[in-house]
Amino acid sequence: MKRLHPTHGASDAPKPRPRLPARRSIACVLILLAGCSDSGDHEPSESQGRTQEQTSQSTSPGTVELKTEIQSALHLKIEPLRSASAPQEITGYGRVLDPAPLAAAVSEWAAARAASGASEQEFERVRMLQKQNTASVRALQAAEAAAVRDRLLVESIHDRIALSWGRAVSRRDDLTGLIRALTSQDRVIIRVQLPVGEGPTGRPQGARITALTEPGRTIETQFLGPAPGTDPQLQGRGFLFLTRDNSLNLTPGSAVSASLELGGDAQRGVLLPESAVVRYDTRTWAYVQKGATTFVRMPVSLGPPLPGGWLIMQGLRGAERVVTQGAQVLLSEELKPQTSLPD
Repeated sequence: MKRLHPTHGASDAPKPRPRLPARRSIACVLILLAGCSDSGDHEPSESQGRTQEQTSQSTSPGTVELKTEIQSALHLKIEPLRSASAPQEITGYGRVLDPAPLAAAVSEWAAARAASGASEQEFERVRMLQKQNTASVRALQAAEAAAVRDRLLVESIHDRIALSWGRAVSRRDDLTGLIRALTSQDRVIIRVQLPVGEGPTGRPQGARITALTEPGRTIETQFLGPAPGTDPQLQGRGFLFLTRDNSLNLTPGSAVSASLELGGDAQRGVLLPESAVVRYDTRTWAYVQKGATTFVRMPVSLGPPLPGGWLIMQGLRGAERVVTQGAQVLLSEELKPQTSLPD
């Protein structure tokens, strides 16, 4: 039998590639995915490392972490709070009075008294002459009228001083010396006004005056008496105080705040030094040390001013350690923007 041979086209056709079994393909894919997963677990990205580091160093708002050596470099001073007390007080506001009208009235009063004294002597002289029939009745009457007129002028000027400055000022024995101290600005008279409906039931013991331009300094005053008139705008009670000195360099028209001492039981708390107070976001704060390297910014409500600081009656306790030097530096460190590197 004759054997058949394949044609030329059939011999040139490509042979089909063998297919991998389906189970073997799935296994390869799983191996590749497992390799990628292992690589991600053992080699974290640089951005992930930075994120974890930032999270471990972050602090809550109002808290500053500073190592001991950095505290020394910043010259921080930390001191415990001391207990303090202050008399019962009420706060008012006022201004320094211009002494020129008072000085002019006192000078006018002194001149009137001198004229009155001279007219009284003249009246006595004419009366003696009239008894000796060497002076007429008309001359006596004229001398008497002049003496009465000058006496009434003295009383009128004195009443004007009392109505404008109060009876306590007009009755002072050292009024001339007071005018000399006021005109040289060694002492000043301050009118303090209280809000409507507020005021002591009795006589204030005194007042501590603080200039609005220097809130950390105070001067002591003595009570002169109630103000002779009512402020047309505030309508509250007013009082006059005379400073013992003028270390604040107050001038007429200067605005002041006053803490009127009312007597009674003293207010108790702690003394917060002036250097420990920082002002931020319209409030007052102090940094309290909570650990060797931890400082927390706490809000404080300033009470009556005391020499060197303020009385704090709430929020802070005795023996708590506060930053008394470098508090503003801590605030700058806390508010410093945190710079993060790009991924």
